[in-house]
Amino acid sequence: MAEDLPEAPRPVIAAPTASDSAPENISSGTTSVGSSSSAEEPGGAQVPGDVPRGRVYPRTAAPTDVVVLPGQIGPHQTAEDKLLSAARNAIDPSSLVGEVISGGYSQLVNGSPNYGTNAIAFGQRFGAAAARGNSQNLFYRGATSILFREDARYYMLGDRKPFFHRVAYAMTRPIVTRTDSGRTTPNFALLTAYLGAAALTKVYYPPANQGFHQTLITYGGSLGGASLGYIADEFLADALQFLHLKKSNIP
Repeated sequence: MAEDLPEAPRPVIAAPTASDSAPENISSGTTSVGSSSSAEEPGGAQVPGDVPRGRVYPRTAAPTDVVVLPGQIGPHQTAEDKLLSAARNAIDPSSLVGEVISGGYSQLVNGSPNYGTNAIAFGQRFGAAAARGNSQNLFYRGATSILFREDARYYMLGDRKPFFHRVAYAMTRPIVTRTDSGRTTPNFALLTAYLGAAALTKVYYPPANQGFHQTLITYGGSLGGASLGYIADEFLADALQFLHLKKSNIP
């Protein structure tokens, strides 16, 4: 499957807020939009005068970002950048939310890992989800992406692409990615990292879930969870905007 490449760079603009009554000076890598008929975008391009007033975000993502916004450039990552990205993702609150959801769902259906259904079992399931999630993150972003020279970041398509196209794109990122040089490639880094993390569950899962068949089930569930995570990355900003919890910062 051919992978969608990022669109031509364009600034990412937040909707106006009450604090935007005057142009704001932004640190290096960003610009501010005032009330003049046109403003100059970094790189010399002209920004139309009718764009919303507000903060213009960097055209280039930070090297340690795990998600690259539509129109942003994903800079080349060094091995050090990838290790720092893994560390940043490990402490991201959204990772904790995912682990709580994973542990809660397993508790609800009394699924693997089979610790039981009482409060202690939920704590054990949460701990197991955190251990699996952190091992996946460390293996993928901090080891196999370096080994296979693949880009572990998620490149959002944004709402300029059709809904179902975005869903299909997000769902297939666990098996299709890009190399550090930008070529489309099978996602060897994620597939091997998640397999290693699934095998590692033998160390802390209960005996009933340590067999070969159970490990394969854990691996398949992890890949499905990765697809859902990428869908969340693609649509979370849209969902928050729809619920009026966040103003759009993607043009």
